[in-house]
Amino acid sequence: MIEHSLPPLTWKNRYDRMKAHYGWTDADIAAKTGNTPGSVVTVVNRPQGFPRWLRLAVLIFEMENSL
Repeated sequence: MIEHSLPPLTWKNRYDRMKAHYGWTDADIAAKTGNTPGSVVTVVNRPQGFPRWLRLAVLIFEMENSL
């Protein structure tokens, strides 16, 4: 039997999955967090890494949905 393992999801992939689950856009996230839509797009795509505050949101989403 050949096992095929998928590469692990990135934080951005996991964030996109959370947004899709709730039907949210970056503008929705911005409105909920007091940021601008452009700043949300910038922080989730920055080369310095995914923001810690948003990692927490993704982790809570995954725990509540058994992902």
